[in-house]
Amino acid sequence: MLSSGGTRTYHRMACAIEDAGFEIRDQIQWIYGSGFPKSLDVSKQIDRAAGAEREVVGAHPFANRGSAQSGQSVNLSGSPDREQFLYTPATAAAREWSGFGTALKPSHEPLVLARKPLSEGTVAANVLALGNGGAEYGWM
Repeated sequence: MLSSGGTRTYHRMACAIEDAGFEIRDQIQWIYGSGFPKSLDVSKQIDRAAGAEREVVGAHPFANRGSAQSGQSVNLSGSPDREQFLYTPATAAAREWSGFGTALKPSHEPLVLARKPLSEGTVAANVLALGNGGAEYGWM
């Protein structure tokens, strides 16, 4: 079995697979470089909680990269862009926490490699009796 899970919930998936009677054999990582973090900007939240209004200091470099609908800007991923402008933190506390978020950029997807318990006792006996149970060396 090869099953993918989220970075924050992989441990629960692996435990559930083990609880279902499978043997965990290994973990595989699918590494990728695309995607944007689904992160909360700590600095913006501090200003919002203080009721402070941020000042516009320029246009966002990724705004207006195309048109999702007439007159609507989109970001690099093609989804509507809510942030068309760059803002400066309004409070001292927000300036201190500028650039901090609540999540990391997603860059990998963990996969669990598991198998059913051996029915014939050994890997060799299982392969001879059932015709499966091994992987080609080129794949491993």
